[in-house]
Parts: sequence; structure tokens; C-alpha cells
Amino acid sequence: MSRIADTLRTSALGRWFTGREPNEQVIIAALIFLIIFSLGWLLAWKPVSDWHASATNRLSNARETLDYVKVNQSTARQSKRQTGAAGGSLIPVLSRAANASGVQLSRLQPEDSGLLNVVLQGQPFDKVFEWMAQLERSNGVTIEQASFKSEERSGYVNAQIRFR
Repeated sequence: MSRIADTLRTSALGRWFTGREPNEQVIIAALIFLIIFSLGWLLAWKPVSDWHASATNRLSNARETLDYVKVNQSTARQSKRQTGAAGGSLIPVLSRAANASGVQLSRLQPEDSGLLNVVLQGQPFDKVFEWMAQLERSNGVTIEQASFKSEERSGYVNAQIRFR
């Protein structure tokens, strides 16, 4: 240890430091300590502290999500049973059939009763009618209610249809 201290004192930096007044040496030593402390905080403590806070937040969010899933598990199972033996939601079935038929869906709104409310705007009536018939024929989808309103353009309609 004394060898290191001797080597430090005989170096150019050591000679410069020992050539200063005692008051200056205290100030320089305090500044060196502050710089080392600041670097240690910025390079080690702060990243570890931020990571810990982030991990704690992720854990809290995961626990809240798990609690939500546990609380709503029975509701989700009941909703799945209500969609029928086909086992799936109507949304993907209606969307695929609409894309295949060239019908653009404006809005899909599931209802608590298991029905799906679909709004169409400015669609050719023939395509809408073919799409609805294909859904009943090929996919076993039931149309509960449908209302049509003509548009200014001939053959085009706005529609609101409820599917089960």
C-alpha cells in the first residue's frame, strides 16, 4: 500500500497536488470525491434503481391483469358458450365474408345479449344481400334484424343488421 502511495506522490499529478496549499488540497479532494460519487450514481446506482422500479411496475401490472382475468373468467366462459357450437366470435366470420363479397363494414358492435350489430354505409344493395345470404347459408349465422335506408345513388344503401 505504501508503494502505491509513494508512486502516486512521485508522479507528475502527485507532485502537482502536494505543491498546492492545504486549503486547495481539501477543495480538490472534495471535488474529486464529488466527481467519483456522481459518476458512480449515474453509471451504477441510477440504472439499477430505474430497472428495479420498472420491474416492480411490470410485476404490479401483471398481478392486476391476473386478478382481472380471475374475476372475469366465468363471464368469458359464459360469453364463449353464447357464441354457439361453432365456438368462435362472429366478428372474424363476418369480416372474412364481407371482404370476400366486397362489402365494407363501417362498424361492428357486440352486444351483451350475444348479438353483433353491424352498420354499413353506402354499399351496393346486391352485394349486401348476397353477403347476408352467404352468411346464413355457409356459416350458419342468423340475421335477427335488418333495416335498410336508400342513398341518393341508385342501388346503394345504408344498413343496420343484427346477427346471432
